[in-house]
Amino acid sequence: MHHLISPFENTNNLSDLLTLLLDPDNLISLSKLHHGYIHGNPGRLTEQEREHLKERIEALKRKYHYAI
Repeated sequence: MHHLISPFENTNNLSDLLTLLLDPDNLISLSKLHHGYIHGNPGRLTEQEREHLKERIEALKRKYHYAI
């Protein structure tokens, strides 16, 4: 499992940290290839896969009011 928005990098507030840690919308199961993409290694993802991950992250940022 991977947190799409890292709780440890994006908040100092304990309540927000716990919310991000436990929110199922903020968790995604990833293959090694997809996990590498999240961390800056595009690998061999299709354009459709890249777009899907980008949309999930943007939706979460809107949900938690982070700047995109």
